[in-house]
Amino acid sequence: MTAEAISKVYESAIADNGAEFSYNADRDRHNRITAMYVYEKMQNWKGRERLIPYYQYRYEYTRDGFLASRTTYIWHGGQWQCAARHSYRLDNGLYSIAYSRWNSSKSRFDEPVGKMEYMLMPKDSVASVACYQRRSDRTQLELKWQMPVDAGTLDMDNYLTKK
Repeated sequence: MTAEAISKVYESAIADNGAEFSYNADRDRHNRITAMYVYEKMQNWKGRERLIPYYQYRYEYTRDGFLASRTTYIWHGGQWQCAARHSYRLDNGLYSIAYSRWNSSKSRFDEPVGKMEYMLMPKDSVASVACYQRRSDRTQLELKWQMPVDAGTLDMDNYLTKK
C-alpha cells in the first residue's frame, strides 16, 4: 500500500458529509499522511454537534513511499492509548500484513496474532491469499486458510504498489 492510497482513503472519508465520524490528518513535507484522527459526531442536549476523539492512526513509510506500519490508538480516560499495529511488507512478490496488539504491561507490541499474505503476479495482480493466526497457547502463526484468486477478480496494483 502506498502513501497515495492512504490519502485516497482519507479524502473519501472526509467527502462523506452525512457520516457519523469526522476526520483530520497531519502530513509530512512529502504530503504523506503521518497521522489521521477520527472523531465521533455527537449532539448535545441543545442539538449542537460536538466531536469526541475516537481513533488515531499513525503511519510510517519506507523511503520509496510504501506503507510500513499503521499504529492504532484509542481515546480512553481523556488520553490516547496505544492499541495495535499493522505492519506491511512487500518482498519478492509477496505482500504481507501482520497484526499485533499492544501489551501495556510490557510497553511493547506482542508477537503478531494474525497475518495475511498476498502472492502477487508480475503486474501486481493477486494470485492467491493466505490467512494465518496464532492461538494464545502457541508461539507460531498457523495457516487458517488459503485460496487462489481467479484472474481479473482482484487487481491490487492501485492499492498495494502503484504510485
